[in-house]
Amino acid sequence: MTAAGKMICTTLMLINLAVLPTVDAQQKEDAFPNSDEIDTLLTQANRAMTQYKTTVDMETKAGFDSDSLAIDRQLIEVWPKMAMTLKQNPQGFNSEMGFLLLSSLDDASRNSAVCGGEAMRQSSIKLAKHETDGVEELLTLYDHCTRASTLLYTVSETDASLYRRYLHANAQLTNESVAAMQKCADTLSRATKKQPTN
Repeated sequence: MTAAGKMICTTLMLINLAVLPTVDAQQKEDAFPNSDEIDTLLTQANRAMTQYKTTVDMETKAGFDSDSLAIDRQLIEVWPKMAMTLKQNPQGFNSEMGFLLLSSLDDASRNSAVCGGEAMRQSSIKLAKHETDGVEELLTLYDHCTRASTLLYTVSETDASLYRRYLHANAQLTNESVAAMQKCADTLSRATKKQPTN
């Protein structure tokens, strides 16, 4: 293998190991969600999950289905640990953690919507029977659940947008890395073919 071939191959391998090519490193860094964007998302998500917790407490007081509430409680229990992890390392979002955050927000939004639907159903049944006891509480719960679901959905849409950016940037980076390794392999192959045989 010629000295030039070794130099090219070594350079390509260093580029691959460095992950971000130095020529357009800033451009690639900008393609990934940055820490400020992730911190803003996390602030919004914490606010939404606090509202979600309030609705779950209200559901519990209203005596809603215990199995559904158990799932709600699991989401609420896991959330502080997830939020703290991202607070300490925002760039952790640019991994499977971003998807976990998205799925948690989606689940909470859906659960809140179900809560609102159940509160409206129960209040309608009471009104159909000309019962007024507990109707006001159920309508208040409906309002809280609906607002929580809307907020959670809005935040999850922001999360989804950022996570799509991560996936796109990561795929682009992977493709460029594979292309660099292929060039190295091609250089080695050509150099090997040019070596004189004994």
